[in-house]
Amino acid sequence: PVTILSSKLVNWQTIPIKIDTPQTLQRTFNKLDEGRVTPIPLPPEILEKAGAKLIAPIHPTYMINRGAFYFELTMMNDNETWHITSSNGGPALVGLGLFKHLHQLQNLYFALTGEEL
Repeated sequence: PVTILSSKLVNWQTIPIKIDTPQTLQRTFNKLDEGRVTPIPLPPEILEKAGAKLIAPIHPTYMINRGAFYFELTMMNDNETWHITSSNGGPALVGLGLFKHLHQLQNLYFALTGEEL
């Protein structure tokens, strides 16, 4: 059996899994999608703990600056989704997508910088 361990990125439950066929594996992961795994939201407090600085308070926009690379995160009207843009020092910002959860930002940040957030 395989055991899924705890993770800091999402709220996992420890579930013993016996994998004997591909169908068993698929059924197991379908069950995980039924509410056992819940992603961590991305409120401004988490951004601040990650070193983000508030640069526009009226329509909340934060900046994470890492030398030549920086990210801007702007809160959308639903108050739970962030529009993320990035630049490598030039004047142009590149849209990177809409994010709601901590693991999405962590994955993007690591993919672009090679560093943990």
